[in-house]
Amino acid sequence: MKSIIKKIVNNKITKVVMSILVVASSIPTIIQDLEDKQVDTFEHYGVMLLGLFYLFQTLIDISEMWFNE
Repeated sequence: MKSIIKKIVNNKITKVVMSILVVASSIPTIIQDLEDKQVDTFEHYGVMLLGLFYLFQTLIDISEMWFNE
């Protein structure tokens, strides 16, 4: 069972699909913050930074998935 899961996880198609899904999951947070009505407040900039940090974290996770064999 473990070898089957390893084959699925190490498959390039699975990695591409997971990479796209992980990045796509961070985009709605950033878009929602940009469409929010609280402009020029510290809360607005804090939430936007949080969304960007989430995006960076997902990119790091994706690179770790691709380069860890």
